[in-house]
Amino acid sequence: MDIAEKRVYDASAGRTRLAVATEQGLAIVGLSADVIGEFGLALRTPVHDVVPAGAGRLLVATENDLQLVALGDDGVAATAGTARTGVGATEAVAIADGSERDAATENRAAVVAAGSDGIVRRASLSAVLQHAGADRGDDAVDWADIGEATVRRADGALLATPDGVYRAGPSSIEHVGLDDVRDVAVPTGGAGPGPFAATGDGLFRLGPGWTEERSGAFELVTAGGPPDHYGRGSTDDTGSGSTDATDDETTGSGSTAPAAHAWSDGELLAREDDEWSSVEWPAGAAAADVSYAADGSSLFAVARDGTVLVDAGDGWRTRSIGLRGVSASAVVE
Repeated sequence: MDIAEKRVYDASAGRTRLAVATEQGLAIVGLSADVIGEFGLALRTPVHDVVPAGAGRLLVATENDLQLVALGDDGVAATAGTARTGVGATEAVAIADGSERDAATENRAAVVAAGSDGIVRRASLSAVLQHAGADRGDDAVDWADIGEATVRRADGALLATPDGVYRAGPSSIEHVGLDDVRDVAVPTGGAGPGPFAATGDGLFRLGPGWTEERSGAFELVTAGGPPDHYGRGSTDDTGSGSTDATDDETTGSGSTAPAAHAWSDGELLAREDDEWSSVEWPAGAAAADVSYAADGSSLFAVARDGTVLVDAGDGWRTRSIGLRGVSASAVVE
């Protein structure tokens, strides 16, 4: 980032922070429009997954525990505090909106943590957040064991496993179909297309029932809000291909931001008008995750080799953060 861009970044009133799960730790990247600014590590332990918990807080799945990280204002990766939740080593984490009320807690939102020990656990989101603000022991959160599964990825109440998709309820997990599921995606706020499942045989949308939307082996699927929420102008928005990119490089033409993306066989795909098509992907490694700005102004992506990509309407801007083993990302809310 040159001096002129740094001034634009520093002066911007609308900065965004992107949390990136890497083998080296939890990276936080500062973004302003399509300028990729400073970055740093908020945690220095391998991170498997990360989801936003509101008010600058993140739930971070690590090989030691699920941690709640509160970001501060003194720097892009400064922390105001961290707290262990006592659930143990965690492979994947998600926040279920609790369409089914949890009678034990009377809270709709719940944290679903997939443990490295194969146990899926659930606790109310309010209990987890309250734990972070109190000086309590690591076992303060009351976690309930709700099932056993080898979870690859999680989103909302859905779990992606080798045996198919499971739905996490208040007291149990329920198999809801498919096989060899690598990823699941629930649209933000329940609006927009989806839910989706990426499997070894194809890309499916939950209907009622699972409908195959595209055949092939898929590794990643993501979903944002309603498609018109992300409209910015043209034809693309899920990436594809694979070419080398230099730091801070701008590539491609203006694009819209469809509400769903997927990765298959070296291509990034975008869903528009109920159809999936390949789009530009300027990074030299496979996509690890795609995230969406809350106001629909920008599209964010990360590659497994540590390349961060941003599209604010004029094509991808890219920059390497030099951290490999990227597995997930989340926009800090």
